[in-house]
Amino acid sequence: MKSKRMKFALFICVFILYGCAGGSKSISLDISQNINNKQVIETLTGNHNFTNTNIQKIAFMANDRGVSKYINSLYQVRNTSGKLKSQEAIKNYSEVISNKLRQQQKEKERRIQEKKARTFIPYTTTYGVDCYGCEQQNGRGQTAIGVTLDANLGVLMPNGNWQSGIKYGPYYIIAADPSIPLCSIIKFTNHGLSGNGLQPDEEFYGIVLDRGGAIRGTHLDLYIGLESSSVIHKVQNTTPQAEIIRIGGQSGAHSCSI
Repeated sequence: MKSKRMKFALFICVFILYGCAGGSKSISLDISQNINNKQVIETLTGNHNFTNTNIQKIAFMANDRGVSKYINSLYQVRNTSGKLKSQEAIKNYSEVISNKLRQQQKEKERRIQEKKARTFIPYTTTYGVDCYGCEQQNGRGQTAIGVTLDANLGVLMPNGNWQSGIKYGPYYIIAADPSIPLCSIIKFTNHGLSGNGLQPDEEFYGIVLDRGGAIRGTHLDLYIGLESSSVIHKVQNTTPQAEIIRIGGQSGAHSCSI
């Protein structure tokens, strides 16, 4: 493994020494100068353009005898103690790269695990302001957080204005289990729903503004205005996915950040 890392580092040095990075500044290292770890790292971590064309150039140069001879000379530079400074620098840089890759992999795995923890298969139903057990008069009621819903006027926004339809800002209103904080935002994919701007093959976002006696676990209830409304309906049998992309977000006594 160490041998492979050394070869990789030498290969990159060829690239840097001959300034093949498209659009980047050509860099040359004089073998008469002392080569140190900091210099190698700063050189190799510059903003270089690794295009397919440049990779082909590097591959060509790696087989060039003149280049190999020059690199071999560079590789023999020693410090006052007799140590091969270039060898030590390349070895250290190889370790830096390995550590960086390990950290990136750990971060990637952490994000994947976090997403899994926030993702579930929902059982999605719909409800209206006049649902059984909902406290409403003449088609007007309130969600659990206190947002006013009206079957005719729409949804009352934080600024005091009515927004027609069934959305709170850009989000569809949903009732969810108490384990999901109010004002949380949920992304729905592969939902199979259609109507009121929804397409079965397109994702949409909902915001948790409500609760319900029968809404427990992965059960999510989507607000549609009136119980008799067919504005949103199932058109495809799918295995939907719901991902919590924001937890909470309350911005006032009866409002959420949008």
